[in-house]
Amino acid sequence: MTTLHYVSQGFALVVHPSSATFHLESSQQIRAIEITEPKLYRDVYVQVVASKAQDPAVNTVYELIREVTANMHYQGCWRGELLDNKYTRSVSL
Repeated sequence: MTTLHYVSQGFALVVHPSSATFHLESSQQIRAIEITEPKLYRDVYVQVVASKAQDPAVNTVYELIREVTANMHYQGCWRGELLDNKYTRSVSL
Protein backbone atom coordinates (compact mmCIF):
# COMPACT_ATOMS: atom_id res chain seq x y z
CA MET A 1 0.00 0.00 0.00
CA THR A 2 1.12 3.53 -0.70
CA THR A 3 1.29 6.30 1.85
CA LEU A 4 -1.56 8.12 0.07
CA HIS A 5 -3.72 5.03 0.47
CA TYR A 6 -3.17 5.11 4.24
CA VAL A 7 -4.07 8.82 4.21
CA SER A 8 -7.26 8.18 2.21
CA GLN A 9 -8.24 5.47 4.72
CA GLY A 10 -7.73 7.84 7.66
CA PHE A 11 -4.66 6.11 9.10
CA ALA A 12 -1.99 8.71 8.32
CA LEU A 13 -1.05 12.30 7.57
CA VAL A 14 1.51 13.22 4.96
CA VAL A 15 3.22 16.39 3.72
CA HIS A 16 3.21 16.45 -0.08
CA PRO A 17 3.22 19.13 -2.76
CA SER A 18 -0.32 19.87 -3.95
CA SER A 19 0.55 18.52 -7.40
CA ALA A 20 0.90 15.05 -5.87
CA THR A 21 -2.57 14.97 -4.36
CA PHE A 22 -4.87 17.31 -6.30
CA HIS A 23 -6.62 14.38 -8.01
CA LEU A 24 -7.53 12.89 -4.63
CA GLU A 25 -8.76 16.26 -3.37
CA SER A 26 -10.98 16.83 -6.41
CA SER A 27 -12.61 13.41 -5.89
CA GLN A 28 -12.94 14.18 -2.15
CA GLN A 29 -10.85 11.17 -1.10
CA ILE A 30 -8.57 13.41 0.98
CA ARG A 31 -8.67 16.96 2.33
CA ALA A 32 -5.75 19.36 2.18
CA ILE A 33 -4.78 21.34 5.25
CA GLU A 34 -2.65 24.38 4.47
CA ILE A 35 0.60 24.60 6.42
CA THR A 36 1.13 28.24 7.35
CA GLU A 37 3.95 27.92 9.90
CA PRO A 38 6.70 27.31 9.20
CA LYS A 39 6.72 28.47 5.58
CA LEU A 40 7.72 25.61 3.30
CA TYR A 41 9.93 26.26 0.27
CA ARG A 42 11.17 23.92 -2.42
CA ASP A 43 13.38 24.69 -5.41
CA VAL A 44 12.76 22.61 -8.52
CA TYR A 45 15.27 22.51 -11.36
CA VAL A 46 15.42 21.14 -14.88
CA GLN A 47 18.98 20.06 -15.58
CA VAL A 48 20.65 18.95 -18.78
CA VAL A 49 24.18 17.99 -19.72
CA ALA A 50 26.01 21.04 -21.13
CA SER A 51 26.65 19.41 -24.52
CA LYS A 52 22.88 19.00 -25.07
CA ALA A 53 21.77 22.40 -23.76
CA GLN A 54 21.11 23.81 -27.27
CA ASP A 55 19.62 20.61 -28.72
CA PRO A 56 16.20 21.35 -30.33
CA ALA A 57 14.59 18.34 -28.63
CA VAL A 58 15.84 19.45 -25.21
CA ASN A 59 14.56 22.98 -25.80
CA THR A 60 11.16 21.64 -26.89
CA VAL A 61 10.82 19.51 -23.74
CA TYR A 62 11.97 22.43 -21.58
CA GLU A 63 9.31 24.73 -23.05
CA LEU A 64 6.68 21.99 -22.67
CA ILE A 65 7.54 21.62 -18.96
CA ARG A 66 7.21 25.40 -18.50
CA GLU A 67 3.84 25.46 -20.27
CA VAL A 68 2.39 22.42 -18.48
CA THR A 69 3.52 23.77 -15.10
CA ALA A 70 1.82 27.12 -15.79
CA ASN A 71 -1.37 25.35 -16.91
CA MET A 72 -1.42 23.15 -13.80
CA HIS A 73 -0.94 26.24 -11.63
CA TYR A 74 -3.77 28.06 -13.46
CA GLN A 75 -6.09 25.07 -12.99
CA GLY A 76 -5.37 24.97 -9.26
CA CYS A 77 -3.62 21.59 -9.37
CA TRP A 78 -0.46 23.21 -8.03
CA ARG A 79 -0.76 25.99 -5.48
CA GLY A 80 2.83 27.10 -5.15
CA GLU A 81 4.14 30.46 -6.28
CA LEU A 82 4.86 30.40 -10.01
CA LEU A 83 8.07 32.34 -10.62
CA ASP A 84 8.29 31.71 -14.38
CA ASN A 85 5.77 34.03 -16.01
CA LYS A 86 6.20 33.15 -19.70
CA TYR A 87 3.03 31.01 -19.84
CA THR A 88 1.13 32.57 -16.91
CA ARG A 89 -2.56 33.25 -17.40
CA SER A 90 -4.50 35.49 -15.05
CA VAL A 91 -7.44 34.03 -13.18
CA SER A 92 -10.65 35.95 -13.78
CA LEU A 93 -12.91 36.18 -10.74
